[in-house]
Amino acid sequence: MNWTYIWAGLLIMVWSEIFILFLCALKKRFIPASDVESAILVAKGLEKEGFTPIINILGEHYTKKTKVDKAVRKYISLIDAIRENNLKAKISVKPTQIGLAVSEEFYFNNLHLLARRAHRQKVPLEIDMESLKYLDGTLRVFLKIPGEFNIRQAVQSYLKRSRRDVGELIARGRRVRLVKGAYSESDLTVDERRGSLEILVEHLLLKGREPAIATIRDKDLIGFLTVFHWENKIEKDKFIFQMLYGISDEIKEALRDLRFRVEVYVPVGLWHKALPYLWRRVKELVKILF
Repeated sequence: MNWTYIWAGLLIMVWSEIFILFLCALKKRFIPASDVESAILVAKGLEKEGFTPIINILGEHYTKKTKVDKAVRKYISLIDAIRENNLKAKISVKPTQIGLAVSEEFYFNNLHLLARRAHRQKVPLEIDMESLKYLDGTLRVFLKIPGEFNIRQAVQSYLKRSRRDVGELIARGRRVRLVKGAYSESDLTVDERRGSLEILVEHLLLKGREPAIATIRDKDLIGFLTVFHWENKIEKDKFIFQMLYGISDEIKEALRDLRFRVEVYVPVGLWHKALPYLWRRVKELVKILF
C-alpha cells in the first residue's frame, strides 16, 4: 500500500471540499438568484428597502447563435416579468451575451429587439462594457439604437480614450454609466486613473443626461461626488449611484438615507455562468482589502 498516494488523494479531496464551500459562500453573497422568478423576489425586496434593482442574467462571450437566441428570450421574459410585477427594476445586458462575439449586425438586431421591447414595457435597459476587444463595436452599435429608447451605455474611466467617448455620448444626448473597469486593460498610470475618474465625473454631472456613477466602496469617489454636487448645486435626482449586490451595504444605506438615488446591480444565474463574475468580484475584494 502506497501511503503517499493515499495521503495525496485525501488532501485533494479535503481541499476540493473547502474550495467548493468557498465558492458556495461567494455565490450566496454576490449572486442572490438563479432564475427570473427568484430575481423578481430579490428585486421586490430591494425596492422595499428603497433601492432600484438592475438585473443582469449572467453569461458572456457566446459565439453560437443558439446560445445567444436563448439569452435574448430570457431577457424578454425578464422584461415582461418586471412589467407584470409593476417593479421599477432595470435590466443590464452584456454585448457578447447577445451577439457581439458573433457579429456587430447580429448584436445590433438583438439589442434593438430588446431595447424596443423594454421601451414599450417601460423597463430601463443598460449595456455593460466588456474587454477592450469589444469596445469599438459596443459603442458603434449603441449609437445606432434610436435615442428615444433611452438605453444607457457603460464607459470605463481607466482608458485614455474615455474622455473623447464620454464627450461624444454627451453631445448626442445619450445616457452614460461610468465605471472604473474590471478587465485590467487600463492604459493610464495609477496616478492618472484617479484624475481621469474625477474629470469624467465632473463632466457627466455638469453636462450629462442623468449619469450613473458605479462604485464598489470607493469612499474617496463618493465623497468627491457628493461635495461636487453640493458645490455646483446639482440636484440629487439628476444623477445615480450604482453599486453591487453583496458589497458595502452600509454605504448603500447611508446614501439612500441621505436621499441619493441608489441602484443595486443584481446578477442572476447558475454555477456554470457565475464563475467569471465571481472571479472579478474576488479580484476587486482583494484590491479593497490589501
